[in-house]
Amino acid sequence: MRKSLAMLLSVVLALTLLLAACGGKGTQNGPGEPGENGSNGSSQSENGGSGTVDTQKLAEAKCGDTVTVGAYEQDNNKNNGKEPIEWIVVTKLPGKALVVSKYVLERMPFEDNDEVNAVKYPDSTIRAWLNGDFYEEAFSDAEKAMIPLTNIVTTYIEDYQKYTANSDDRVFLLSYDEVNKYLASHENSLQIASPTETVKATGIYVWDNSGNEKNTTPGVNWMLRDSADSTYRATKVDGSGYLSRDYGDDINDRNGVRPAMWIVYNEEEMTAYERDGVVPEDEELNAKLSGLKVGDQVEMGLFDPTSRVYGNVHAIVWTVLEIKDGKALLFADGAINYLPLNDDREADTCYWEMCSLRKYLNGDEFLDWTFTPAERAKIALTSVHTADDSTWQRPGGPDTEDYVFLASKEEIETYYPDKKDAAIEENNYWLRSADFVEDYMAYIYAGTGGVGSNNAYAYSGIRPMMWVEIG
Repeated sequence: MRKSLAMLLSVVLALTLLLAACGGKGTQNGPGEPGENGSNGSSQSENGGSGTVDTQKLAEAKCGDTVTVGAYEQDNNKNNGKEPIEWIVVTKLPGKALVVSKYVLERMPFEDNDEVNAVKYPDSTIRAWLNGDFYEEAFSDAEKAMIPLTNIVTTYIEDYQKYTANSDDRVFLLSYDEVNKYLASHENSLQIASPTETVKATGIYVWDNSGNEKNTTPGVNWMLRDSADSTYRATKVDGSGYLSRDYGDDINDRNGVRPAMWIVYNEEEMTAYERDGVVPEDEELNAKLSGLKVGDQVEMGLFDPTSRVYGNVHAIVWTVLEIKDGKALLFADGAINYLPLNDDREADTCYWEMCSLRKYLNGDEFLDWTFTPAERAKIALTSVHTADDSTWQRPGGPDTEDYVFLASKEEIETYYPDKKDAAIEENNYWLRSADFVEDYMAYIYAGTGGVGSNNAYAYSGIRPMMWVEIG
């Protein structure tokens, strides 16, 4: 009897140790059950996430790759502990990566106070939860140390006017522009997000995307941090991946939550970039640029999110017009936006040096949004001369120092002997040359390549040009 009891106790002890070693979990992989390979080999702590961050994996990750940081209840079974959180890398800067959760991790309102009827993210319930309960519950102390405080900008509407507000957050919701830039360029594959089993159990509506040609993953609505079409509506991405500024939900509605955050994987590299502007070499970019020849095409940068020409985010394709002194002159293959050359309607004259478009193309807003730090470091500051117009006796204006500029009439004639080759089919595009009367500037006609002119404050295509270092 004693011998049988001893054997029974031995078996029970062995099974207990085996279950403890396995964490009591299976290896199924899906929303809410990431599986044993999702933990990066780190153990889960009681008060936070998995314990450590695989910095090497983050350093090597490309945009669209998945990494695991932290842990949160996802399989709707609290008895087996929290599950590792999977994050999608959406962009990288030197030493750090911006990530968004792969799955919708929670369902809650933007604002739970029914008497609050305005979208103001800095004061919202969702922001307080992300940087409070979620941050404390999901991450270990070691992981928290790698999540920096980030100053984010949010747009909101009040009294029919648009304003911006700043907040310092470790975890946040993405904005409309961030989704359009970082996720839309992946053709809907990252905008559709499935709910975890825990979220699904709340009764959230799940979209059937079986007819979606680009992504058949079932998805749910998830909220963004800025205003939509009114004071009390927050922007969102719906379960089919659709995104629009004029499409949002009441801030008191319960919606899906996909947290986002920056993770530091190399503090020295990040500090050198943010403090001193030191940009690490991008070997892939160097290889792409080093072999360029006249007539080649190369991708570099992204279309502006406000573009009225294409309506989505894509890589900018450039044609090489000239190679000289270790640099290549690149000309955009099409218009990247549709804007006035000068937005000052009161100006009684216009030339390139004074144009609002010149200031925009050479400002941080455009350059930082359009190019990666490594790409921006390759763009050469160029002395730009604009010739006087002899036909209409219009001055070209002072020489300028520009990173990005428009072509002149003389450059179009030089690089495109057949003027039809200079045309693009979809629309006219501005040149930097003066033309006709004081407030008119030259442009190239769509389809024909002929030179026309218009008021500088009129809208036309923007087809930029720049010199880049190629080795």
